[in-house]
Amino acid sequence: MPPKAAGRSDIFQTKDADLAVSCIAPYIPKDWTIWECAAGQGRLVSEFQRRGFSVTASDIDTGFDFLDALNTPPKCHMLCTNPPYRVKDAWLKRCYQIGKPFALLMPITALGEQERVRMYRENGIQLVMPPRRIEFITPNGTEGGGWFYSAWFCHGLDLPSQISFAEVS
Repeated sequence: MPPKAAGRSDIFQTKDADLAVSCIAPYIPKDWTIWECAAGQGRLVSEFQRRGFSVTASDIDTGFDFLDALNTPPKCHMLCTNPPYRVKDAWLKRCYQIGKPFALLMPITALGEQERVRMYRENGIQLVMPPRRIEFITPNGTEGGGWFYSAWFCHGLDLPSQISFAEVS
């Protein structure tokens, strides 16, 4: 059985949702429905909707445990979320199992680690690099600059290159 989603200390809400979505939105067809499967406070959901995307939201706090294989994903074209960091291996594995395109906002350090590297080799991965650090709200409520760089880890979006550098005005 896969690990359950991490506890409250692992929840970093995407404060900089405008920047985060600005980086990935150009690569998502406008007629696709996005599943935001770790919606939290809904910052990414709201930003995608503001840009005209159709979004289905779920979160473990509202009763949908993404890592539970018995939970049937909603109808969607892709998954796009900022997953809990401590369970990113399980999250990646589940994304690949579901078989839909995905974009996961994760720290650059998610490129390393033996199990992830194996998954990337077997399934493929592409990155969309933001022009600056994405800001997060920490589990204790502190807002501000992220102390780590993040990128969108993507699969199935047919990006123009392995690493795409977002140009955001």
